[in-house]
Amino acid sequence: MAKIRVFLIENNPDVIKRFKDILEGSSEIELIGIANNRSMALRKLRHTDANVVLMNISIIRKEGMNIIPELLKLNQNHKVLIIIEHKNEEEVGEVIKLGALGYLLVDIKPMDLIKAIKDVEVGALPLDVSVASLILKDMEVLEPEIYKDFETKINRLTRQERKILILVAQGKSNREIAEQLFIELNTVKTHLKNILLKLGAKNRLEATYIACKGGLV
Repeated sequence: MAKIRVFLIENNPDVIKRFKDILEGSSEIELIGIANNRSMALRKLRHTDANVVLMNISIIRKEGMNIIPELLKLNQNHKVLIIIEHKNEEEVGEVIKLGALGYLLVDIKPMDLIKAIKDVEVGALPLDVSVASLILKDMEVLEPEIYKDFETKINRLTRQERKILILVAQGKSNREIAEQLFIELNTVKTHLKNILLKLGAKNRLEATYIACKGGLV
C-alpha cells in the first residue's frame, strides 16, 4: 500500500521536531516536505504531490486567509488540516469555510495524529470533539442561510442518502460507509455529492450539522 504523502507548514521549531518525529516514525506516512512560511510552502508544493497538508493556524494569522485557497488552487486534491494551539481559536469557522477539512490540537497524541491523517485521506473528518461545536457556532454566523429549514433539507434526501448522512455524522469514512452498507466506494462518493447539493452544504461538517439540527441524528 502506498504511503500517505504529508507536507508540514509550521514555524515553531519545537512543533516541527515533534511532528517530524511522529510522522517519520510511521510506516504509513511519508513526510515529503516542510515549510515555515507561505511563499516557501507554495514554492515547494508546486513540485511535490502531497496528499495531506498540515498547517499551523499561526501561519494563517501571519500570512493571511488566502493561503488556503492558494493551496487548493495548486492541487484541488490537497486535504488541508489546521493545527491549533487552543480550543477557543476564533478563526475556526472561517478557515473551514475556505476549504480546510479539519482541526488538530498541537499537543495531539502520536497515534491520534496518524489516525487523523489516515481518516482525512479516506474522506472522514478529523476534528477534535471539543473543537467541533465551536466550529459550527462560527459557521452559523458566517453562513446563516445554510442554517435554516433543517427538516425541509433532510426531507429532500432519499432513504439511502439519509443512511449515508447518518454514518457521515458518526465520523465514518467513505470506505467504512461502503463496507457497512455493502455498496461500492464510488457509489458512496456519488451519494455524498448529491447529499451536499441537496442540503446546500459545502462539506461534511456542514452536512453533519444540518443532520443534527434536522433531527436525523
